Amino acid sequence: MLLVEPLDGDVILELVPGPAALDAATTTTIQKIWTREQAGRTRPMFDGQLFSLAQRDGDRIQGYFVNYSWFIAQRSEPALYKTLGIKPVSVSGMIRSPDGLMFGKRAGYVAQDGGRWELASSGGIDGSTLDPKAKLLEELTEETGCPASAITASRVIALVENQIERYVDICIEMDTMLDAATLLHLHAATASDEYSAIRIVPPASLAKFVADEDVVPLAVALLKLRGDL
Repeated sequence: MLLVEPLDGDVILELVPGPAALDAATTTTIQKIWTREQAGRTRPMFDGQLFSLAQRDGDRIQGYFVNYSWFIAQRSEPALYKTLGIKPVSVSGMIRSPDGLMFGKRAGYVAQDGGRWELASSGGIDGSTLDPKAKLLEELTEETGCPASAITASRVIALVENQIERYVDICIEMDTMLDAATLLHLHAATASDEYSAIRIVPPASLAKFVADEDVVPLAVALLKLRGDL
């Protein structure tokens, strides 16, 4: 279930001390789950850092960094939430071009929502920056090839909490004057392989696209929030 809170203004992330070190039994459990989840994958997951929400006060979100393997373990065995209490904070984009909205099809190897379409781009807060807009621009350039210099405006539009999987997305709408042909070329020429394809969907085709394709719930929620559906 998604809890969508519309916002009108920037969100500030603040780093606070994390919880005490894990006990030996929990550490062993995490390692076993991580090893199990890695087995058989065509591409191993990277055990990087995730920013986990500690508390929120209006437009300020306080949190601390945890290992990605902790979140994977908690997602695999939800009972671990009582011990770990991880709520990852991510950024999710909504890129508008003159030709429509940009969607990316997540590659099959990714750990979450592989093969599904989302509003591009997205990514976790991993320590490279605590500025949500700057982080989204990093992800946009890496995943789609669209340079930060091509973005003419940006605005935070919502905070969305997935109450089942326990993560939070800071949703940011951005504008570019690049047309569909240019965006498709940039993705093919310079982007990573995190998206197997991108598509620029005109406003008149959004309803059919969502009905015909496997689109993640967050994207549908944002389209409805902004009046596109």
